Amino acid sequence: MNTQIKVSFKNGLTITLNKGMKGLENADKNRKLYILFRDGDSIIDVIVMEIMHTLKIVRFSKIDFSRSYRIPFDDILGWCYTD
Repeated sequence: MNTQIKVSFKNGLTITLNKGMKGLENADKNRKLYILFRDGDSIIDVIVMEIMHTLKIVRFSKIDFSRSYRIPFDDILGWCYTD
């Protein structure tokens, strides 16, 4: 079954997520992202800093660079732009 996942933001915007890592390598590094994890947790307003293929990890950073995250490819359920 290939179920689409839609997320709705407080501003009323509803977006269908890109599944897993699909297209993340080509994501605009200047646009904010929403990342949904397989465990149901999520992060918002991050940008892609680096994709480490050999380690299968993506490094994200908050827009203001106050925090960074290293997330295994397999933990990402989906993503989308927030703007």
